[in-house]
Amino acid sequence: MAFFSVVYCLCYWRFVPNLSWLNTAPSIMIEEALRLQVEEECLKIGCCVRCARRFTGDRVLDNYVKHTVESDATQADDEPPAKKAKGELCIFCFGVLAPGDIEDIAMKAVASLTEADYDDPVFTTTLSMPVCNLVRDKSIYVHLGRTVAGYTDQVKFLHLLPLKDIWKHLINGSIAKGSGKSADNGYNAELMVNVEMAYRGDRREMEVISKLRPELRGPVTRTTADSTLESSTEAALVRCLRLPPGPPVAPPTYQLSCLRNAIFVAGRYNKYSRTMSQTPWTVDGARRTESSLQERITDRLVQLTRSAGVRFSASGREDVDVRTLGRGRPFVAELTDPHVTLLTPKDLLELQREINAAHPEVRVRDLQLVTREQTAHLKSGEEDKTKSYTALVQSLSGPVSADKLYSLADHKELVISQQTPVRVLHRRPMATREKTIHWMKAEPISDTLFKLHLQTQAGTYIKEFVHGDLGRTEPNVGTLLGGTFDILALDVESIELDWPPAMPENDGDT
Repeated sequence: MAFFSVVYCLCYWRFVPNLSWLNTAPSIMIEEALRLQVEEECLKIGCCVRCARRFTGDRVLDNYVKHTVESDATQADDEPPAKKAKGELCIFCFGVLAPGDIEDIAMKAVASLTEADYDDPVFTTTLSMPVCNLVRDKSIYVHLGRTVAGYTDQVKFLHLLPLKDIWKHLINGSIAKGSGKSADNGYNAELMVNVEMAYRGDRREMEVISKLRPELRGPVTRTTADSTLESSTEAALVRCLRLPPGPPVAPPTYQLSCLRNAIFVAGRYNKYSRTMSQTPWTVDGARRTESSLQERITDRLVQLTRSAGVRFSASGREDVDVRTLGRGRPFVAELTDPHVTLLTPKDLLELQREINAAHPEVRVRDLQLVTREQTAHLKSGEEDKTKSYTALVQSLSGPVSADKLYSLADHKELVISQQTPVRVLHRRPMATREKTIHWMKAEPISDTLFKLHLQTQAGTYIKEFVHGDLGRTEPNVGTLLGGTFDILALDVESIELDWPPAMPENDGDT
């Protein structure tokens, strides 16, 4: 679908390109006599002054301020009457472009931004219109094409300015002045003032879409409505639409909210406890551990940034009884709707030290702000990563000679087959996976106890490789050495992922 129609239909700001160029784009050059006829007809059928201007094809945003001011003052003899009867709502914008509504919404936005106290210096605004506004837009355009000679030859539907961009241009200045922030008339700001308009007659007016496309089933979405109106013939539109649309059945209502896009803090963590889960662990609503590593790290992050919530992701996870040593495990904390975002490396270093001082069983390092796109490094090449471990292994079938233990080092790039372990079958589907043990070597401690150092492909179940998991992992240490073995302790020594980059003034453990 053509550009402007797509822009009009999308509600969420981040998918829409910057339209600030519209303010300097040339207006569609239509004949003056035709322009006056269009405006007069629009005012006659119930459009407001600004919407009447829009249907002339004017794409210069400043004209929507200038034209309205001039119309409300003493108007020229060649201008059509500008004022509508008191209390009437525009049949297209429902009054959202009216000076009174603009002022009311701007005051509420300023109050909301002031109360929330976001530190972002720049904001943008978004407006969600009722879906039936699409129907009314097309209905007015078709009506003008049938009543004003030459209209559709000089003004194309897809050239009409999106109503949202007119609204943004009218309201952003007032919000900026009241809040002390800068307005971004495009869609690049991270802080958004969202206004959602609700209209009581929306569902009923959307029934026309089903008439145009009888095969449709289920609720009509904005995308469906737009594509249906765009693909329908003029004859079908004339037959199904009300030309022109009638007055709104009720005034719209507005719901305003402020939201800041998430920020992402990355780092690495060490876990020294064998009784702490990585994330909060609950069973049937009851906590199984007092706290979690995630909470130890993110509670202070949420507090510092005054965020609404947090999503924690890491490059894999260790069991409750497994430690993570070395440079640590990479992680990312996604902080939703943060109010404090202008964090410096010094701020994060101080936070890192606070966490480390408060929780000796946890150590964080390399805390830094990253972009959403950069977080992909955490999961990229998941199957190709390598991880190194040290396991404390006990022989349950008697003494094992040192020579036999040393023979484990002969197995390079050993491919093993692992069925989903019995201990995780309750939360993971049954599957058989091949994993690679890149190398391993044993370090005897006694004739029945030894350390097993190994490097494996990410996703390998180390405990099951040691004890065999009732034959579900083969080969395993037992089949390689001839005996029965169990694992007493396990440490993650390193995770071969060079991200996030090391910070110069890091004070984490090495």
